Amino acid sequence: MKTKLTVDRKLFFEVFGYSLLLFLIIVVLSNGITLISEFLASKLSVETESSVAFALFMFFFLTGAFFFLAFWAYSFIENTIWSRIMKKKTEKTLKFFLLNAVMVPIVVVLVFLFSWLFAVKLAVPVVSAVLFFTASFICGYLLYFSYAAFTAERKIGKTLKLTFTKGFKEIKNVYLILIIAAVFAFVLDIFSFILAESPVWLSYSFDLIVLSAYAAWFQIVLGNALKSAKL
Repeated sequence: MKTKLTVDRKLFFEVFGYSLLLFLIIVVLSNGITLISEFLASKLSVETESSVAFALFMFFFLTGAFFFLAFWAYSFIENTIWSRIMKKKTEKTLKFFLLNAVMVPIVVVLVFLFSWLFAVKLAVPVVSAVLFFTASFICGYLLYFSYAAFTAERKIGKTLKLTFTKGFKEIKNVYLILIIAAVFAFVLDIFSFILAESPVWLSYSFDLIVLSAYAAWFQIVLGNALKSAKL
């Protein structure tokens, strides 16, 4: 398979816009839940049973609402992004939400499992970090593969089957993309660390704009490569 790292400019800016919107939504929701949590924490200073119960109830309710809204926004935007990349009709957000409800926990568990294995079994921190970084990208690739497969199959069961069968087989065809993307991510992480001491607006702007551009590029390049997999 020929590896193509360039992307269509129009598609890039479209996906970039959706990625930026997703990051902004998550930032707004995060800040909102933080402000509400601080307000509820002040209520806990009033030592009455009713106020404490109310504050705890509202905290868990709003935290759950935040995760649900963030997850729904993520599903809606990723559904739109991958239908554009794969040039397929957009599926209902609910079905994509349910796919994420299965795939995201699997990916998170795999990442934590790899983290534990590398941290416990390997005595060399650098090697452990490199392997963990690599495993995380493979897990992320499987998640994106499921999105690409879902645009073709439209069924969650078949998508999961394809992801954990053909998805692993296709790694040999996209490994160069994953390596280059990992290097880019490492470089961006260094710049983000350097800018951590800069004004907040500059650090936030860098994270939002550059990471959105990176996410758009990576998804388009990977999607273009997966088109030849005949999903």
